[in-house]
Amino acid sequence: MRLFGKKEKADFPVAQTAPGKDNAGMLSALRGSCQLGEFEKQLYRSLRENIPVVDAAIYKTVRLVGGFKVICADESAQAAMDRFVRDVNVGGISMGLESFIAQYFEQLITYGTSVGEMLIGEDGTIAALYNCPLDDVELEPG
Repeated sequence: MRLFGKKEKADFPVAQTAPGKDNAGMLSALRGSCQLGEFEKQLYRSLRENIPVVDAAIYKTVRLVGGFKVICADESAQAAMDRFVRDVNVGGISMGLESFIAQYFEQLITYGTSVGEMLIGEDGTIAALYNCPLDDVELEPG
């Protein structure tokens, strides 16, 4: 009596399929490569939420990038630049260019893409900086 006998192999092809977009032209191929799918975003979010070492590594990398100083060639403009770097409104909940860059970089590492926006005030100056959620952005060629 044999304990480990040979099993008969199944006689059918194995294939992995997934529904795809129409990639007939260069335009649609470009569109497919620019967009980050909803499942991908959920996967990346889930990795950060469920694997603490991934989340900690991203935060550590962001902290390593922080800590910079903006220096103007024109010394008379340095005070205004320092005030902007320190006091610019970021997303309505934080202040400072360093905060904007940290949020931008965190999103860039997590999702592979990031979108920032300058909001211009009525006087024509930069009123705020905003990191756009990727769910609210759709890239289209042209």
